[in-house]
This record gives sequence, structure tokens and C-alpha cells, in this order.
Amino acid sequence: MMKLGFDSILGQKAIKEYYHDAIKQRKIVNSYILSGPKSSGKMTLAENIAAAILCEEHNGDACGKCRTCKMVMHHNHPDVIYVNHEKPSVITVDEIRNQLISTIFEYPYSSEKKIYIIDEAEKMNEQAQNALLKTIEEPPEYAVIFLLTNNLNSLLPTILSRCIKFAMKPVNEKALVKYLMEQEEVPDYIAEEAAAFSQGNAGMAINLVRSSNLSEKIDGFTDLIASLKRMDIADIADASKKIIEDKERAKDNVNETLQMLREYFRDVLLYKAVGRRDLIIFKNADNFIMRMKISYRDLNLIFDEISETERKIRSNLNAAQALELLLLDIREKIYD
Repeated sequence: MMKLGFDSILGQKAIKEYYHDAIKQRKIVNSYILSGPKSSGKMTLAENIAAAILCEEHNGDACGKCRTCKMVMHHNHPDVIYVNHEKPSVITVDEIRNQLISTIFEYPYSSEKKIYIIDEAEKMNEQAQNALLKTIEEPPEYAVIFLLTNNLNSLLPTILSRCIKFAMKPVNEKALVKYLMEQEEVPDYIAEEAAAFSQGNAGMAINLVRSSNLSEKIDGFTDLIASLKRMDIADIADASKKIIEDKERAKDNVNETLQMLREYFRDVLLYKAVGRRDLIIFKNADNFIMRMKISYRDLNLIFDEISETERKIRSNLNAAQALELLLLDIREKIYD
């Protein structure tokens, strides 16, 4: 069950202060955008803001005790509406019309405000965004719309110009380590690995420690990269399939692997640029990383290919096949 109250949210001090003051002074506007990487806490923050807006205490934060807060906490408040989508890669104009536009002019059931949360707003196609734009331009006074996005640039300039925008900031590494040790009850070395690897992304760090065997995962990943030179196509295909063989965690495993690849080659790029061993996250592979001979051009191509692989998987391309192609491309660039 989610916790309520801005104190329960790691970091994001400026955003929390803005909403605390705006809610207390009744200066909440109609449209906001919360942007940041996947798992950076956008949904948790939006739900806490929604609870704070609707809370019966009216003190700028969610009390977590009143009937309204408890309903938000259990995701059954009638005035907090989540816009869902059937297809994983797109939010259609019909979904925006049916779930938001057709109901937004109906007065709130039990509160002063009616709050809509659109997660993965970057997946709205152009028609959906244009339909939403008309509502954002002339919303009812009581409506508040939150757009949560991993990619701010995917939203139309006309939407961006009509919303107040906030970007999620990385959480301080020491604060994140402390949180993981106290709240997730993991030993210091696991907390430190998760915090370093997640680069301040609290949600990712929490998912990593909850998935267990983090050290084994990191060791397995770095062994895979070091072994690419002697692996043939069949070996790489088998390794890609193994990443998603756990059906319950297939999506998380793919995301973790892609993020590990991004951070691994960030280490390579950083060491190549400044030559500082202490900045390397993958300590168990630092010697390999420091010896790697690769051009800046190929490093940039690898980052582009990781992003393209993420896009392909979101578009329903077979994840194992997409990973296989990515690893083959990486092998070519780091060994040829």
C-alpha cells in the first residue's frame, strides 16, 4: 500500500514545496506535467499531490488519516481518475475522449477538485494530444490534469506551453542509501550498489533491492559483456532469451538490462573522457572498462541503439530478438 505525505517522498524538495504552498493558498492550476525517467517516482508524486489537494485537513499535505486520503491510498476515490490504455505503445484519441473529455465537465462527486492522471503521456498519438489540447485550453475550474511522461519532447509544443512543468531530480546518493538500508532493510553494500547503479532514480533502486540477488545480477551482466568476443550468434540468442525467461519479471529484467547497458557504457565514456577510476559504477569490471578501445562515435551509436531497442520493445517487437540484435551490434563495436 502506498504511503502518503510529502515527507514519504525521497528528494524533489522544490516540487514538494511548490505544491505544499499552492495547495495551502488554493492556487492549484488546471494542467501540470511531471517529467522524468521511468521509475523516478512520477506516479507516486502525482498521487501524493492528488491526496494533498483533496485532503480534508486542507493544510497543504496529505494527512493519510482522513477518509479522503484513505480512498486515494486505496485507489478508489471517485474524483481521482486514471486514464488507461489497452495497447502498450499508444494512447488513442478514443481513450482520451472516453475517459477524460466525456467526463471532465461532470462535477466532482465528493470533493472540490476532480483530478485526472495520464501516465506515459508520451504515448498519446497526435490526434489524442490535439483532442486533449482543447480541454486544457478551456478546462472547468475544478479540473486538474497531470501528464506524467518519460519523454517531454514527445508532447506537442502547444500542450507544453499551456502546462506548468516539473522535472524529477535524481535523489542524493547518500540519502538513497540510508533509505534503502532503513526502509528496505538491506545491508550497506547492497544499498550502495543499488544507489550507484540507479544514478539517483529511487524507484529503480527500490526495484533492484526488492528483486534480490543484485550483486549476482551485476556480476552476470559484466561477465556477459566480457564474454561477447567469444560468443557466436547462437550463444547471444540464448543469453537474450535467458534474460526474459522469468515471465513474471520479464519486463523488469529487460528494462534493468537496458539500463545496465546504458550505465556500463556511460562508465566507458566517462573514463575515456576524464580517466577517473573512482567514477566507475561497475567496480567489478573496472579493469575491463579501462582497457576498452572504442571511439566516441561508436559509443554514441551504442547509446542510440539502446534507445532504439527500447522503442522497438515498446512497439511490441520480440524482446529477446531486440536484445540479441543489440548485443550483436555492441560486440561488433567493442571488439572489431
